Parts: sequence; structure tokens; C-alpha cells
Amino acid sequence: MSNTTEMEHLAAPPPPVSSAPVAPSAKERAVQLETDAFCVECGYNLHGQPVVRDERLNLLVARCPECGQFHPAGTGVTATKLWLQRVASLLLFFWVLVVIAVVVFACFGLGAVTFAHIDDTTYRQLMSADQKPAEWKQTAVSGGGMTYQVVRKGTTRPVINWKLYYTLEVPAGDDQTPWGNHHTATLFERAVLAGCAAALGVVIGMLLVVFLWHWKKRRYFIATLLPLAPAMFLICVFCLNEEFSLIIHWATRIAIFYALWEGAWIGVGILVGRPIARGLLRMFVPPRPRQYLAFLWKVDGKSPPMPSTAG
Repeated sequence: MSNTTEMEHLAAPPPPVSSAPVAPSAKERAVQLETDAFCVECGYNLHGQPVVRDERLNLLVARCPECGQFHPAGTGVTATKLWLQRVASLLLFFWVLVVIAVVVFACFGLGAVTFAHIDDTTYRQLMSADQKPAEWKQTAVSGGGMTYQVVRKGTTRPVINWKLYYTLEVPAGDDQTPWGNHHTATLFERAVLAGCAAALGVVIGMLLVVFLWHWKKRRYFIATLLPLAPAMFLICVFCLNEEFSLIIHWATRIAIFYALWEGAWIGVGILVGRPIARGLLRMFVPPRPRQYLAFLWKVDGKSPPMPSTAG
């Protein structure tokens, strides 16, 4: 009797197996995939998808929201290999150097536009060490002959220690100083400089939100303060360099104005950076390679374009 019951039990069909993993408990649920992993069926980037534990296989799996295919989480993650970890660390080091270099060159560019405005809207005035007017004049030399030298204005007394001072005053018509700037920027030229500063600010803001996409939005406010760094550097130069002593207050106001102007346009670049980047990707990058840049959609809470419906 017992043998018959045991044979019937062995011959009974096994219980049906569900086609999907059982809903995990709170302790079993992982957060999400933090690496780029692509669906083998449709190519969708599974980065950010929730990870659950399959009770039958005791494996962590993630499901593709596009085609429904299940994938083991962590498969093919190259960071698990020691030598690739070292290569990744080296690339990360160079990436940090690139970011620092871009910030430095951005500051140089912002400061260069500011100084170009100051340089193009001022004149040069020859003065002696005690800030008395001087001029470049042809004078006679002993033994006959003529030569050009710097003398006190209206005299033939030579000036040994002289400097070119920046000034807002138009030089006299007979001033023949070879180093002087006798041309001030026109309204059009000033508008071009202001436009260059605005364009540079927009580009910096766009690069910031695209390449430093992992920043929290409130931290992007720090980037709008970036133009203050070259402005403060220029103000220090004006204070320490005697040649700017006649225009130091005016030049300081110009430097602060450009810092505020450029900071405002950096804010504009932050606002439009990722939408423009996503538009360019849709135009020029095919659907499947575009999945590598899906973070540009997910960071703003948007759904990345699906490979199967991209056409």
C-alpha cells in the first residue's frame, strides 16, 4: 500500500512554474542597475532599472521595460575584473584632469573678453615715474643729429623712468607715442565683445549640464559664480599694477559687469543645455548607440527613446 502511494506521488506532475520571478520582499529588493547593461533582444539600456531576486534561481535579475526580457544583473560588468579596474581608474584620473583643464581655460576665456573690452576702450598716456605728462619727441643730440626719446611734455628734458598709463582721456593731437592706442572701440565692437562673452557663457553652461550631469540641480548655481574668479584676478592686477592707477575704479566696474553678464548667460546655458543635447542626439545618433547616452533623459526624469520605435 505504501509502495503504491509512493509510486503515485512520484508519477504526479510537478507544480506549475511561474514565468516571472516572484515579487520580492523589501529585504530582497536591490536599488537599481548602476552600470550600462543592454538588452540582448532590443538593445535597450537597462541602467536605472530595478533589480529583484529570483527565488527559483537565487539570482538578481532586471527586466527590460521595452520587450519584457529578463537579464541577470551584474553580468558583463567589466569593473569586476582587476585589470579593467586599473584602466578605469587611469581613465578617471585623466577625465578629472580634462575637467580641470576645461575650467581653467574657461576662466582664461572669460577674463580675456573682459580685458579686451578694457584694452580697446582706453588710451595710453606716457608719464614719468612721478606721474608727470611726458611725450615721445625728436630732439637734438650732442655732436649733431636728431633722435627720438621720451621727454617731459613741452620740454626737452629726457625722462629715464617712464611708463605707459591706461587712461580714458583722449591724447593730444600732437602725441606721436609709438606705443599709444589712438583708437577706442566703437559701439559695434563693444557689442561684439559682449556677444562673445554671452556665447562663451552659454557654451560653458551647456557643457556643464551635459558632462557633469550627475550634479544635483541646486549645485549648478555654483557654476554661475565662475566668472567671478577671472574678475577678481583682473581686479587684483589693476590694484597691483601702477599702469592701471588712473582707471582702476572704472576698470573694476567693467570687470564686475562682465562677471554678472557672463554668469547670467551660464545660467541660460544650464537651462537649455540638455534639451539641445537630446535634440542633437536624436538628429545625428542612431537609436541603438543612443542608448549609451540614455542618462541625458533619465537625469531629468524623462523616458529615453526606445530602439524599436525610433523609426
